[in-house]
Amino acid sequence: FLVSMLISLLAIGLLIKNSKVKSANEINPVYYSLILFIVIFFIGIHLSISVIFINLLVLAIGIITIKQGIKQNHLGILNYGLLIITALITCRFFDSDLTFITRGIIFIIVGIGFFSANYWILKKRKLDEK
Repeated sequence: FLVSMLISLLAIGLLIKNSKVKSANEINPVYYSLILFIVIFFIGIHLSISVIFINLLVLAIGIITIKQGIKQNHLGILNYGLLIITALITCRFFDSDLTFITRGIIFIIVGIGFFSANYWILKKRKLDEK
């Protein structure tokens, strides 16, 4: 608990320092999710619904990161967002009682998602070059 608090305080200090140096538009909105994580952490001490909130927050961070990757036409950022969502799905695999067939289908869908997102960005790049 103490280590969590220390890291949280350090992260908030860095967020405040960044906010003073940069304008609000220049700061990535994902940075502010730290505050939500801390609030949800304290809610989780008393309520088990915080698990759902954390899952939704991580999903939102993944979607925001994917949007940024598409907006900047950057495959690295796009794949990072996809990796965040894939990590969330992987955690749910081990957390739930899904059958092997269902897990396999989800694994294939995630793979198709990675492939199609990358294919779409590369196709978009080729159209922009012409």
